Amino acid sequence: MTARILDFTKIKPFITDFKGRLGESATINRNNNTFLWVDIIKGEIHRVFLKGNKLNRSYENHEIFIIPNESIGVIHLTSNDDIVLLGANFGIAEFKFSTNSFKYLWKFDKLPEILQGQDYKLRSNDGNIDPNGNIWQGLMGDFQYGQHDQGKLVKIDTKTNQITVEIEKVFCPNGINWSQNGETLYWASSKEGIIYKIPFDLINSTIGTKEPYIILNDWYPGEGDIIPDGHALTENNHIFSALWGHGSLAHFDETGTLVEKYKIPGINITDVIFGDEDEIFITTANALPEDEKLIDGTLGGSIFRIVLEGGHKGIDRPVLKYPLIN
Repeated sequence: MTARILDFTKIKPFITDFKGRLGESATINRNNNTFLWVDIIKGEIHRVFLKGNKLNRSYENHEIFIIPNESIGVIHLTSNDDIVLLGANFGIAEFKFSTNSFKYLWKFDKLPEILQGQDYKLRSNDGNIDPNGNIWQGLMGDFQYGQHDQGKLVKIDTKTNQITVEIEKVFCPNGINWSQNGETLYWASSKEGIIYKIPFDLINSTIGTKEPYIILNDWYPGEGDIIPDGHALTENNHIFSALWGHGSLAHFDETGTLVEKYKIPGINITDVIFGDEDEIFITTANALPEDEKLIDGTLGGSIFRIVLEGGHKGIDRPVLKYPLIN
């Protein structure tokens, strides 16, 4: 079966007043109809209020919240629209929009198995909330150290405050989503170029043996290393994966077969999230982390929106009940 190719390279950015360095964590909050994302390098949270629907989408009130001396990898929604939890440099933090306040709730550098007698060299990357309200957070080498094999996927039990390492020796843990029934975890290991399929125990919030589900290079022969970044999952287990360095999204059906390729402006596509049915919001990156200026002449770093066909309904990002009850 040959994948269908759809060319969206002529579209204009959806957010007209934003061109960042490393956009990530595309997030829709259904409760207040907002679209959120982060610029990891600049330590920024962005929020716009959506108007209309997929046929006439617009937005208003682009808000920018800057957290000095931090890199923010991911947004975790809570039931309080004024509060989100953030995967940040040293742990999971609470951020309150109305007061622009930031405070750590859990610190990763206190764990011996993470610190391992060395300076703390990790930062938060992608993450998500499991069906039981635990936070799963990917940790990778901080920018000044580069990617290294001490990266991990950790679980924070929000009821007991226990932090456990679930998968270790990962260079770049990335997109993570649960199937609608909660019994399967889909998780991307970017450096390996693999999206894994992992059984999930709903009673104990534990994972089984991870098995390679999608090996990206198998679907792109002769095109170099294909790197999966963030991804969105539909109600019928289709995966829409952002491809870093490839300027495209990949659509895999419920069997893990590549069925469509979407060409997107820019080279580094970082994350995707569904809005309405068949509506996808896309974050991208421009400058590499070590660069001080944006790459001229590209639309990388912009936010895009595309509308597909096929009746694809994305699974919403989980919402953590807040305040936490320990």
